[in-house]
Amino acid sequence: MRFVCFVSLTLCLGAGSAQAGPEDAAVLVRHYARGFIDAGSGTVVGHDRGASLVLTNNHVCPTPGERITVEVGGHVHPATWLRADSGIDLALLRVDADLPTVELADRPPPPGTRIEQWGHPRGGPAVHKVGVSGRVDGRRAVPGGGEVATHGIGAESGDSGCGVFCGGKLVGVCWGTGGPGRESCVTLADVKAFLKGSSR
Repeated sequence: MRFVCFVSLTLCLGAGSAQAGPEDAAVLVRHYARGFIDAGSGTVVGHDRGASLVLTNNHVCPTPGERITVEVGGHVHPATWLRADSGIDLALLRVDADLPTVELADRPPPPGTRIEQWGHPRGGPAVHKVGVSGRVDGRRAVPGGGEVATHGIGAESGDSGCGVFCGGKLVGVCWGTGGPGRESCVTLADVKAFLKGSSR
């Protein structure tokens, strides 16, 4: 069953005094629920009335009303769950701090383009990985059937929710492995639609 929850936001994507490279906007996300701590990754993608907005996977932070923290630059910040779309496996969090922000790319990279990601495998420090972009597949693989892009990086546990970048701009969000040396990512088009408060 697909779960969609949207709230109204004044979203300033890639705007603010703290705009920086993706390595500075990569965050560690921890979700505390039912006596367990799940760790994933995320990226600061914008600001809303002085707060920072963090994009991650819905499966990293599946429900509101539970404790969530975001760690970046050695500081741990409480986070608020804002909205999610389980069909494309994305969630948006709010952090009451001015954090470095990345820009979204205008268009996805063609297959074979050099791409990078900064994730937090196994809940540890940010790890930089390099690969090449793959193709955009049809509506399959994402839990709700959304489009996915394949990339030659290779996801590990804890990379879920991390940004994938080309030329320093966000082109997708990792959500799972596609096999050895590969991963599946939410497409740039679906990321943009989600951040605008709509679904494709």
